[in-house]
Amino acid sequence: MSGLCQFDTWVTPAIVLTGTGWLVTGSDGKAKGIPANTMDRRSHALRFWRSRTRYQTDVMTKTRTSPICTSSSPSLLRGLTPVSIAASLFAMLLLGMVVQIGEVVLHIPEPIAEHPLALPAIWIMLLLFLVAAIAHGVSRLQILTKPELLCVFYALLLAAPLMTQGFWHRIVSITATIPRNVQNYDKIDALSDSLWPHGANVLADGFARPQVTTSGQVTWAATEYKPGVVAVVPTLANVSPGEAATLRARIPIHALVPGEPYLISVLARAKDLGPNARYVARLHVDGTPIVTEVFSSAALGKATALQPQGFVRVGAYNVKLPEAASTFVELEFSLIGDGRVELADPKMLNVAALEALYKGKSIIRESDFLQLPPNQRAGFIVKPDNMWSLKGVSFLLAGYIPIRDWLIPLAVWGSFLLLLLLAFVAVNSLLRRQWLDNERYLMPIAKIPQALLGDEPLALSAFTSIWHSRWMWGGLILGLLWGVAKHLSRIDPDLFDPFLTMDLRAYLSSPSFGETFTGVRFEVNPLLLAMCLFMELNVLLSLVCGFWLFRAQFWLGHINAWSVDPQYPYRNEQV
Repeated sequence: MSGLCQFDTWVTPAIVLTGTGWLVTGSDGKAKGIPANTMDRRSHALRFWRSRTRYQTDVMTKTRTSPICTSSSPSLLRGLTPVSIAASLFAMLLLGMVVQIGEVVLHIPEPIAEHPLALPAIWIMLLLFLVAAIAHGVSRLQILTKPELLCVFYALLLAAPLMTQGFWHRIVSITATIPRNVQNYDKIDALSDSLWPHGANVLADGFARPQVTTSGQVTWAATEYKPGVVAVVPTLANVSPGEAATLRARIPIHALVPGEPYLISVLARAKDLGPNARYVARLHVDGTPIVTEVFSSAALGKATALQPQGFVRVGAYNVKLPEAASTFVELEFSLIGDGRVELADPKMLNVAALEALYKGKSIIRESDFLQLPPNQRAGFIVKPDNMWSLKGVSFLLAGYIPIRDWLIPLAVWGSFLLLLLLAFVAVNSLLRRQWLDNERYLMPIAKIPQALLGDEPLALSAFTSIWHSRWMWGGLILGLLWGVAKHLSRIDPDLFDPFLTMDLRAYLSSPSFGETFTGVRFEVNPLLLAMCLFMELNVLLSLVCGFWLFRAQFWLGHINAWSVDPQYPYRNEQV
């Protein structure tokens, strides 16, 4: 007797080949037989399984790690494999290209990648499925197994919203708001610099003595400027209003890029400042009278929960380094007028990567770029002259991204997201039995990939049963016709628009309703309609009832005069 194992994501039956026919036994131990005279199917299946030697299991010779494969000891086919990881990376690259073309180049008004089932993810998944099916139909080679396809599909579903709103509205906007706003500099130390892209801090060594020159009364002392952090910091002091104490830090030009924007800041603790006293920061270009004022402040030291030692973060953002700099620049900190100020933790960070997210950069050919003077090469994306070369391929794959500035933020955010996903997996594992076994929740979103990939124990065809359904093809054709008509109506407004929408306020305009129907529209959206077909009727009814119960609050607020409060019905507090 010899045998083969069928590996599947949801069921793991065993197939025993005997002299009388096939005996297919599921995990429940019940036999599901195939007659012995069905020799063509047996030969077909044997050729299929022998063509994929990676996942073939012979009970007489053992498998990779599992012992004898029988119905009592089924084996699961792994989904997270090097093949699925490589396919996921390639699919996510295609996903990024589709999102970029759709939302940036074609300016599609709707966010195409932010639905529960992101449309670009569905498109790319169908493309991969067709490629795998064609390869199987031609050579009987299974490029991706069902578990591997499932891993690729859910990787796309997770990546799609992260590439759009997750990245631009969450990661970029949240982390960039504080550094780009000078008024928020009292909070900048609460946010790790590792969360947003920037260059190296050229003042990481602080006010190192060999690089610093002073004039006036400047003293040095070991000071705890942060809880548990002690450093030797300078103190600038003046006795009379007409005095000035100055400290200059020389920075070689090879550590800087002339013409690019920088963030310059320092922790300052000022005391006993006179009426007109202030401390300032300036940039001096070597051998020239060019002086750029960075900031000027008269803020006194103030102990806060973030800075219990009384230091205050002051600075400026988007300070352009003068293009005339050729050898070095000097960053000057001065105290003008009577008083004293201690300086600690200086920062000078290149923020060109962060600014490029908001303003973009100009593309220039490599030959034209090399003709520019070295101090005029800032703010460009250099495009290789030969795009068919290795450098041209690297240029396309990099996608204009300054990889060096983004490495640390990507590692930090990626670690956080990975831990978050693991927490979700743990919560889902705890709730799985209650949802699936006790409440029998149908998981409507999971129905679609399950239908596309199929859950047949023994698939004798490259295409699952849904691809042979007339209802599926009918719905696909109707949806395609609807989408084409909708696109044509956008190009030419005189054409028929199939999108059905109706403003209920126009029909229910009685003042007694208040704001109940303001902004409420009746719409027929084919995408949402298709998803609703996979949902339980009681779930759909609860969504409809919940919506109208929420809108009823506007009517109650109107008749009871609660709506005089502009925040009523306190939408954010209810979410």
